[in-house]
Parts: sequence; structure tokens; C-alpha cells
Amino acid sequence: MFLKFGDIILVDLSDIEDEHIQQGIRPAVVIGNSYSCASSGNVSFVPLTTRKKRMDLPCHVMLYRSDAEGLRKDSVVLGELPMTRSKSHVIKVVGKVYPYAMDVV
Repeated sequence: MFLKFGDIILVDLSDIEDEHIQQGIRPAVVIGNSYSCASSGNVSFVPLTTRKKRMDLPCHVMLYRSDAEGLRKDSVVLGELPMTRSKSHVIKVVGKVYPYAMDVV
């Protein structure tokens, strides 16, 4: 699977058992550079949520539908939860964050 920096992916995190970490099938933003994404079997990303809580945290960034192609709802980037997983956990690419918005992410 070819992934690039800024892609919005649907990722399966159902094997995570920690109740404080995002779980299930959810959207995420690829934060690994495009070279590492192309040459590695892993991908680095930050999960998204539609729950708008703790917006006082500097690592929580609002990502509006207008900031990306394929984002169905306004979402919060959970910057405190960067993850690296095997590409086998990626279900599909659903969109792309526009470059100006990735500068904020």
C-alpha cells in the first residue's frame, strides 16, 4: 500500500487493550514522511476523534472538513498519541489533509 504524509487513513486498532488509548477502527492522519512510508512496512500516524474535549491542550488540533478531502466530520487530531503500526492494520486511504492544514498538525 502506497501511503504519503498527510493521507487520511482508516486504521484497525482493535487489538489495543489499553482503555486510555484510541481503539477500534478509526480515521488517522499519516505523519511519517513519504519516503519512510514507501520504504517501510510500517506507518506512523496520529488518530482522529470527533469528540471535542480538552481543546485547551496544545497537542489537540481541530481539523475541519474543509481542511481535507475525504474527511466526513470535523475532527480533533490527538497529537499526544502518535503511533507506528504495520501497514497491514491500514484498511484504506480515505482522503488527504491539505498542506496548509498539515502545517498546523
